[in-house]
Amino acid sequence: MEGFARGLVVAVGSHSQWGKIKSTLDANDEDVKTPLQEKLEELAENIGKLGIIAAALTFTALILRWTIGDYGVDKIPWEWEHLIKLVHFFIIAVTIIVVAVPEGLPLAVTLALAYSMFKMMKDQNLVRHLAACETMGGATCICSDKTGTLTQNRMTVTKLWMAGSLYEEIPTSKTGLSDKVLQYLNEGIAINSSAYIEKRDDGGAPVFVGAKTECALLVLSDKLGSSYEDIRKETQVIRAYPFSSKKKRMSTLVKSEDGFRLYTKGASEVVLELCDEALDSQGGSIDLDDEEKAKLACDRGLGRPRSENPLVDRRYLQ
Repeated sequence: MEGFARGLVVAVGSHSQWGKIKSTLDANDEDVKTPLQEKLEELAENIGKLGIIAAALTFTALILRWTIGDYGVDKIPWEWEHLIKLVHFFIIAVTIIVVAVPEGLPLAVTLALAYSMFKMMKDQNLVRHLAACETMGGATCICSDKTGTLTQNRMTVTKLWMAGSLYEEIPTSKTGLSDKVLQYLNEGIAINSSAYIEKRDDGGAPVFVGAKTECALLVLSDKLGSSYEDIRKETQVIRAYPFSSKKKRMSTLVKSEDGFRLYTKGASEVVLELCDEALDSQGGSIDLDDEEKAKLACDRGLGRPRSENPLVDRRYLQ
């Protein structure tokens, strides 16, 4: 029902069960032509008909000019060698037909669509069917349910409330915070997460693997001068409680010097209700009463905004 696991991929593509089923379904499907292909075939057919008519008229005109000019006007006697001119006229007519029929037009269009598909892949957009490239240029409105579909698909920490202070800009390890505060924050980010960052050998942008919010927190930890990989190696995890939509939080129990420590992250209003103490800038503990919780939830933007309905605000004061 929940938890963490590792999987071993034994088959992909057409070798997997889904791939075999899809191959069977695709074999039964008829090859449906795209609207552009239908228009191109119609255009090629019309051009071919026009080319045949032009070739026939040209062949007829050349024969009439040759017979009337040579035998009617110049009175040249007939010889069998004159058939070479007739063959020459026929070659001209065939040439007109060959040149008029655009046989390479469908291939050129397919190459153009394939090129556009590879350009889309560089922008991290997978086009499964070439026919989609035909109509996307005429789209006037795109509806999307995911922010990452039209952006870089990355999240970034832009504000931070930590140790009783609100930071409009991401702080560094030299902001006057105690080592204890930074230790708790970095350990909570590194341990209570399954995401990681892959650094590319070619020096390009790093690849974030895992939940986007967790990746954003790892970047924050890196800016604070910490290495999540070293923290994970040095920490002994006792048990992990994965995130669930019912609890709206995830927790990790670790072994510490003074016993055990539980790191929790999740929805701000849920985590805030579980707290009765907070850290100050020097790493000491301060009481977190109901009034301070309500102030944090409403003024700091950590929870839902204060409503005019007293029943809604009361949830922060219980």
